[in-house]
Amino acid sequence: MEVQVLNREASRSQTPAGSDLEPSNLSQPDLKLTFMMALFVAVSTLAASRLVLLDSIRSVDEALFHRVVPWLQQSHALVSTSTWLTDMGSKTFAYGIAVGVALALATFGRSLRQALLIVVTLVAIHGLQWVIFAATDGSTPTQYVLGTAGPFYSGGIVRAMVVAGMLARTAETCVDASRRGGRLIWGAALTVALVEGFTRLVLGRHWPLDVVAAVPIGAGVLWCYLRLSRWLAAM
Repeated sequence: MEVQVLNREASRSQTPAGSDLEPSNLSQPDLKLTFMMALFVAVSTLAASRLVLLDSIRSVDEALFHRVVPWLQQSHALVSTSTWLTDMGSKTFAYGIAVGVALALATFGRSLRQALLIVVTLVAIHGLQWVIFAATDGSTPTQYVLGTAGPFYSGGIVRAMVVAGMLARTAETCVDASRRGGRLIWGAALTVALVEGFTRLVLGRHWPLDVVAAVPIGAGVLWCYLRLSRWLAAM
């Protein structure tokens, strides 16, 4: 009996670090599924950008905009607060924070691969928005606009969601809080999305459908980033 126990312990100790029996590799993501999701996000975004141009959908979207936005802008405090909070999704703010996190990861030895993944994700976000803008002739609001209006979809919401998820993922890695990390990441991302989306609507910078569509787009990009980040961490 003792010999069998010793044999089992010896076989466990001889298991290679990269073996499929290791717990860290049990959650290793399927790269094929991840890239298929990335392709789905890109294709569905392009399809949605054409769909919102249909007259029936656009008329409902514009009617909702002209009913809700003037009512929201009656509150000067709400407009002032939204003007300040909406900077979370600006390119300068969001990209600046993300690049800062990437530099910190690369400089302090946490992970150069994680830093490169952050940069690649930012390039993908910017590239997707550029493709949608070039491929479609999306309209922008012309009334009740406080600031600069944007076409389909709200890039600010996507940037804010993904960068919030990156920050939460980095914190999860640094403090090794893998059990609660998923809730922290998605909680931060969805909270930022709600705040950013509401402020963009208050300021009249996007049609309502532009705001709504940005949430699943941002969630899809963040999901792909998290899968790749955990795959790199398990290597």
